[in-house]
Amino acid sequence: MSIVHVFKFKMYDIRTDEFIISGRWGTPEAIRSLGATCIEQQTMEIDESELTDGLTIKNYDLHKHNEKYDPCPNGGFQQIVHPQMRK
Repeated sequence: MSIVHVFKFKMYDIRTDEFIISGRWGTPEAIRSLGATCIEQQTMEIDESELTDGLTIKNYDLHKHNEKYDPCPNGGFQQIVHPQMRK
């Protein structure tokens, strides 16, 4: 298992004639192949096995896919913030 950096990205939506932020995350190579632009400020590290052709599933949620993440390990209220989500 190798860890990769993925980014949010924006691209032109022909249906709305506007630039939109994708619901997916992608590697810089995959984003370039779509003719889209990386949003450098929105990045996270994930396992490469979670990517298909360099992209995550639509509306990828790190918390749902990170088995190690438990915001309430002792029950009760969430007391920590996942380091990747602090940005």
